[in-house]
Amino acid sequence: GDLECNQVYVAWVRVFSENHVMESKQKGFKTLPARVRTIWDESDHVILGVASTATVKEITKAWRAKSLKFHPDKETDPDKKESAEEMMKRLNLAKQNMLRAAPTE
Repeated sequence: GDLECNQVYVAWVRVFSENHVMESKQKGFKTLPARVRTIWDESDHVILGVASTATVKEITKAWRAKSLKFHPDKETDPDKKESAEEMMKRLNLAKQNMLRAAPTE
């Protein structure tokens, strides 16, 4: 089956020299510690909620809708204000990246 994103394969190695043969001690799958996915791990088009081939108009429209929804000034709860600011940073970056590659109509 497919490897999970938190697994790597450690190869078995045998090294030969003039009078000595060494083998690797570890071989097989090694599980890495689980990492929590954040908004920074998501693709730009997923963050904006558009297709990866979206046009400039679609990207701008999606960005406006999302920025109104997640704007930090609209957040009254001080605990959620920081995450709203983080989301706005991510939305702005996603918009910039998508607009660079977007086809113009």
